[in-house]
Parts: sequence; C-alpha cells; structure tokens
Amino acid sequence: EAMKLAAKIETLEVVIKVKVGEKGRLFGSVTNKEIADVLEKEYQLKLDKRKIEIKEPFKSLGEYEATVKLHPEVTANMKIKVETV
Repeated sequence: EAMKLAAKIETLEVVIKVKVGEKGRLFGSVTNKEIADVLEKEYQLKLDKRKIEIKEPFKSLGEYEATVKLHPEVTANMKIKVETV
C-alpha cells in the first residue's frame, strides 16, 4: 500500500500559489502544513504534515523537493513549485 502511494506521490508536481512582495520574496513562507493542505485539496491525499520533510520553509518562488515518509522503509520524493497567485 505504501509503495503504491509512494509511486503516485513521485509523479505529482504540487503547485502552491502564494502572494509575493518585491524581488519575489514571499509574505511568510511555505511550510509542510501548506503542502499537506494542497495535497488534500487538489489530489485527495490526506498526509500528516509531520511526514512531509523539507530542509527549511520555502521563502522564495521556484522549484523545491520534499521527502514524504510513508512507512519506516518507504519514502517518496515530491516536486513542489511555488508560484505567484
């Protein structure tokens, strides 16, 4: 089950729309909670935000990667694109 979910997650490109100030800096940052919310809303995937690992909150526009721990032996890498609203 976890392997199937990992395969599905790795095919996704999650797009998070945010408001930006001058020079492309975000108002605040994108955290694992926002990522979990978008996964649930857009893809009907309910993941615990604590299972989504990011090195640090995203503070500017661009493409990032996050790791999702689905099981002690199963992880998936997910592409995340942060864009303006």
